[in-house]
Amino acid sequence: MTEENVSLLATDNEEPAAKKPRLDEEPSVDTNDDGKNNSTHVHVAVCAQMNEPNAQSSETSETQLAELTKVAGKGGKRKFAILLCYCGKGYFGMQRNPGVRTIEEDLIQALFKAGAISADMRDNLGMMFFQRCARTDKGVSAIRQLVSVKMYETNADKDKINAHLPLQIRVVAVIRVTKKFNSKDYCVARSYEYLLPTYALSPTFEQTRKDFRITSDQIERVNRLLSLYVGTHNFHNFTSGKSPHEASAKRHIKEFCCGKKFEAEGIEFIVLRVKGQSFMLHQIRKMIGLVIAIVRNIADQETLCKSFEKDKADIPMAPGLGLMLENVFYDGYNKRYADDGMHSALDWDQYSDETDAFKNDHIYSHIITTEIINGTVIQWLGTIPLHSFAKKTAADQDNSTTDLEKVQEKAASDEEGKTVELTNPSTSKVANSEVK
Repeated sequence: MTEENVSLLATDNEEPAAKKPRLDEEPSVDTNDDGKNNSTHVHVAVCAQMNEPNAQSSETSETQLAELTKVAGKGGKRKFAILLCYCGKGYFGMQRNPGVRTIEEDLIQALFKAGAISADMRDNLGMMFFQRCARTDKGVSAIRQLVSVKMYETNADKDKINAHLPLQIRVVAVIRVTKKFNSKDYCVARSYEYLLPTYALSPTFEQTRKDFRITSDQIERVNRLLSLYVGTHNFHNFTSGKSPHEASAKRHIKEFCCGKKFEAEGIEFIVLRVKGQSFMLHQIRKMIGLVIAIVRNIADQETLCKSFEKDKADIPMAPGLGLMLENVFYDGYNKRYADDGMHSALDWDQYSDETDAFKNDHIYSHIITTEIINGTVIQWLGTIPLHSFAKKTAADQDNSTTDLEKVQEKAASDEEGKTVELTNPSTSKVANSEVK
């Protein structure tokens, strides 16, 4: 099956692609994943426990904000692309969700306080044609994310918006786009990074130590395994609630390989990078989880190859902590509009210094610190042998999230007060009270 024949639907943080429109098509009104029109979405006040915006922010009354947007409205509304980066710590994902803290909620509030949108637009996303390029799960970060929104041109300024955002969310640029631009539909590919301590790739439990250093031969083996995912395959075993007979279970992976390695606080880390058209819920985390199981000799390579077949397999899911949206790509849009004299390319190269600094200072530092304090990956390694990896009977093939995965998700959500433990994969008993 060619890449063009793959049918893709929308899912969670590992964002699937929607049907690509013609470049002259008007995008449809933004909807939630349950199909409900966002025009019915009523604004919910930001929870009191949210982080306060940075020191530049000031309290402004609703009356003052209304006057601000009234003045801005005289300049007219235009469609813009907002390039941003954020650390997902303390957030319940990217997408606006009533009653919980999300990246979108903070961003929309900041747009309102900056006078870029009105109160009606804040409370009704359909009025501002708001659309995210990709969703991210609870705690997942983004080095480069993009949203499209119609707002008042006078106050469409990154400094004004950033003044009302916490420091862990930064608007990098605000770029004028065509009136029919839709950040999700026009995205041709997405890439993700996964930051992993290399001791997770050690072949034995005895080598799962703080001083473990991965060799070039071991990296080569990991790359060979990751390359088995490249191409178009049926990834129904790498998500939840997906039948192998659904066309949307087929996804196209463009590249998957190990990136740079580095040391921090005496521990060696390595970056895994994957690029594809789109991804399903938990797909990347399960692809990485299975490769780790094979490298640690708990599963074999045949398990990976057979996972693309119709039988249901029990595959471990790596923690969400190390996952981050790395980049989003707009090749088709840039080719058509970047040189038309009115619009700019949606390209991150000129902002690389800013995004790299944010990645190191906010995202990488959070992942590394959390791993050192909580031992998130180490604790997860002890659960890998609890998976059968074998195919299930027809009666068991309901594709629902397993009880083990639910326990892992709950454990991963608790980021405070844990101690680092080494768990012996062969016995699932605590082998040591701290990383050696």
